[in-house]
Amino acid sequence: MPNDYRYPVALFLTSFIFFLTGILLRTLHLTGGNFMTICMVVFQVVSIIWLMVIFFKFSYPTILFLAGFVLFLIGQILRIMHWQYGQLIVCIMITVQIVAIAWLIFSLLKDKVRA
Repeated sequence: MPNDYRYPVALFLTSFIFFLTGILLRTLHLTGGNFMTICMVVFQVVSIIWLMVIFFKFSYPTILFLAGFVLFLIGQILRIMHWQYGQLIVCIMITVQIVAIAWLIFSLLKDKVRA
């Protein structure tokens, strides 16, 4: 495995340890299961975006859009569970996605004008 992939893959696999620990804690009705599940989601999101950046060589607007979309989904999950600030996260991430799309369109048109 190339050195570029070592750390994001390790982070991705570590997230499964958090996932299994969270499932065990939730099954036994012990505290900390929700925290472990949230850690798993965060680690997986970070590692997947990291791998996509390495593998696909995305530009900044695309990374911003992907991160905004993932956080939008997390906000939707928080809204479904009626947690605090779920609606705020959804509204902010929709705004971030709009900015990212506008930035991407602008950069594509700018590159086309130069060519």
